[in-house]
Amino acid sequence: MELSNQTTYLAENTSSDVVGIIKDYDQIRDLKNKHGQDQKKTKLVITDGRSNVNVTFWDKFGESFDKSMKNPLDKPVIIILSGCKVGKWNGEVDLSNSYATKVYLNYKHHSVVHLWKLLANEEFAKKALGKNNVKTIQKINVDELKKLGKNAIESCNRYVPYPDQKFRFHVIAEDMTGKVQVVLGDMEARTIIGKRCLHLADECLTESNIQMFTEEGLPKTLLSIVDKDYSLVIQVREMNVVNNFNVYWANNICKGFVGLPGATNQTVNAKDAQTSQPTTSTYNAGGLSDIDLASN
Repeated sequence: MELSNQTTYLAENTSSDVVGIIKDYDQIRDLKNKHGQDQKKTKLVITDGRSNVNVTFWDKFGESFDKSMKNPLDKPVIIILSGCKVGKWNGEVDLSNSYATKVYLNYKHHSVVHLWKLLANEEFAKKALGKNNVKTIQKINVDELKKLGKNAIESCNRYVPYPDQKFRFHVIAEDMTGKVQVVLGDMEARTIIGKRCLHLADECLTESNIQMFTEEGLPKTLLSIVDKDYSLVIQVREMNVVNNFNVYWANNICKGFVGLPGATNQTVNAKDAQTSQPTTSTYNAGGLSDIDLASN
């Protein structure tokens, strides 16, 4: 099965064996799920040179995988996912771990060897690992944000519906250089509150939860975000730089101050692949040798 056709042939909530080249990797991160529970996740993108598939590993499995990725490995890393769970997120195929999932990195398998041979071709490697039209995220302060010129503007065709019961916060953010008005959409608000708008509304309507309000009648959950440190990705629009409109949309946010990842230098090495151990041993992939290269 070809990776480029997985959106057609892979059914949701099924288990599958997949092989691919790790194109992008995001280290383990902490988050709160929709139930307000603490979780950990790591995300990566795998490719066969024709199309990409998103992969998400959760909690202890993600921690184990993150630890494995920090071991000395030939780059780019080729991964075999055995017994991975197939789902969809935002209309795209997303693979994740289940109780049966095993991961092999740079394993001595004929599908992996074949991918190494393909990567030895400079044109294929450039196509498979290239990041077209990707701009480096620039870390700036409030004062610098207000001085951006029109060259900072980008077009965005994303369509986001806003039903009644979704968050939209208008906040004042500040650093050592000044203050700026920021609009937090539903996803950004849920990220820092740990609740959905519907759940918070239900709590506010419950008489037994009178203690959750301030004397002014505001939910204490909303005020809990005040005077905390956050890192935001700000969307700069034409009105901001042309008309000096000082209200900005945030399209990503996380708690605390985070450093931006440096550029990684991924070099293609077509020598014999290094064998690594699976991140979990709860499943025996007896049919692994039958994996088709195209099943990536």
